[in-house]
Amino acid sequence: RFLKVEQDLINARNYLDHDLARFKAIQSYSQKAIKAETLKEFAEITVELVLETFEVESSAFFLFDKNENNLKVQASLGFDDETIKGIQLNSNWITSRGLNRNGKVLIEQLQPDSAPLGTLGLSQVILSPFYDDDGTLSGIIAGGVSVGKKDYYNEIKEELIPSFMV
Repeated sequence: RFLKVEQDLINARNYLDHDLARFKAIQSYSQKAIKAETLKEFAEITVELVLETFEVESSAFFLFDKNENNLKVQASLGFDDETIKGIQLNSNWITSRGLNRNGKVLIEQLQPDSAPLGTLGLSQVILSPFYDDDGTLSGIIAGGVSVGKKDYYNEIKEELIPSFMV
């Protein structure tokens, strides 16, 4: 019985240590993001944070293009550059996930042939939309794990959502 209590305490401490590390990384990110001089630099800082903080294999920062009515990659890490630059998340994809206005963070399991994110080789992805002051979609930050490395990385779980929203 005491061993069970001890193990529960160890698990709770590990969980809190992990949350503290995330908090410190987000705090550091905030300081860097404020100093970003361009949107491109801000996007690059953001994808770097996602990789380091959430222990995912790849990350992308998409911005909504109002002229073309889709999301386009502004920065990414962990993807083949040519492949990710060709990915656009169109209005049908955006609508199907309820991201048009005030959507929530999503975690998706992907099939290897599912367009567009499954074609990047991802098996799982977390998506955090962000909005302008009017509640209109401005972009999405994504973190993912590939099919080939899903055994190496931890599964993306619901407990990451509050931190990922920041």
